[in-house]
Amino acid sequence: MRCVALLFLLFAPSAWADDPIAYTCYYCTPAEMEHVALQQGVGEHYVYDAARVGITGFTVTAQGNQLRAVSFTPAAWITTQFKAMLAAYDTDRDETIHAFSDTYLHAPGSAHGRSMTVLWGHHLGGLNPDRETGREIIRRHLSDQPGLAYLSADVQEGRVLRFWFERDDAKPLLARLNFTSKPGFLRSLGSATFYFDRGTRRWEYLLSEGRQSQIPDSADDVVGPSGFKSYSFGSPSSEHELTAFVQWLDWAGIPVTGDVPPGSSVTFTCRRTNGHIACERR
Repeated sequence: MRCVALLFLLFAPSAWADDPIAYTCYYCTPAEMEHVALQQGVGEHYVYDAARVGITGFTVTAQGNQLRAVSFTPAAWITTQFKAMLAAYDTDRDETIHAFSDTYLHAPGSAHGRSMTVLWGHHLGGLNPDRETGREIIRRHLSDQPGLAYLSADVQEGRVLRFWFERDDAKPLLARLNFTSKPGFLRSLGSATFYFDRGTRRWEYLLSEGRQSQIPDSADDVVGPSGFKSYSFGSPSSEHELTAFVQWLDWAGIPVTGDVPPGSSVTFTCRRTNGHIACERR
């Protein structure tokens, strides 16, 4: 594999060189970009202009009581990563995210055919005993995506460029996969979001959503912070999610009162009472 999986095998986490940081300077002159570099102090810095889709390197040194910046052309791998990350930046969400539509994969241990055997968030959530197998399938799937090959552009040291707002990992690089029940079929099975862990150079699970709500990762998620949630399943297209929902409750050890006949419209109310969570079919 060319991408993240290969990098993880080639380099131990402790072997990563420091990732370069790119600082912004929007619609700037060369002098203004140099000023941004000088503000970062002594060292090697990168300054980019999102308007002109360009990035410049600066070596800042101390000369007496003053700092001096000398520009240079960044290595090809930095330019490659910069352009790919900038193209993936979503201004509305203020996040760098790669979106993959119509993702069709087989679930762990599945036969071919039914939607419950097609991989979706149900197989990735924290309640599923086989979640790690499902998540590893996603990692390997992402490692095969040509659009993510830029992450391995630094073949010598495995570095990955960071934008200035990603320095504390508050805004990680994301990949969102939208699942479908058949190849080329528009019926959605929800989505899953993974983030790129810079410490391990691996894609890690963040969250997943079904067609109607976020998929719980724990018993507490079933009722949420308020201690109460209602779930409704009414159409034939939501039958697979109803089956999954009942399984989530079983995995979480949450009791259910009321019958759940297959193929019917049904609403559940789930609440926490005296520290115990239970659901009732309405």
